[in-house]
Amino acid sequence: MSPSDSAAHPVKPGQVFDRETEWADLMGFACDPCPGATLGLVSGQQRQGKTFLLEAVAKAVGGFYFDGQAAAEAETLHRLAARFGEHTERRIHHAGGAGRMPWTPCWSWATSARSS
Repeated sequence: MSPSDSAAHPVKPGQVFDRETEWADLMGFACDPCPGATLGLVSGQQRQGKTFLLEAVAKAVGGFYFDGQAAAEAETLHRLAARFGEHTERRIHHAGGAGRMPWTPCWSWATSARSS
């Protein structure tokens, strides 16, 4: 990333100690001007600050962050729908039985929400 690229990105908050390289890489991803939905996956050792860093990035760019904590599938989908609805200020309606959601229509709606 060139210095002019990093100047256009949000500044790393003071509570994020060190992590300049990780912040720059994540800002490059989060601020990518390419159209369409993107999905980022971050992995690493436990207790190393991944969640803290990703929450800070999402907040800095007005993005959406959802932690995929271990839970039953229906509970996770319900949490995801609720959090995404809060983020977009739209209500996501659950359809189908036993907590199932129609993911094709939801995915189409979610990806179109990024450009609106």
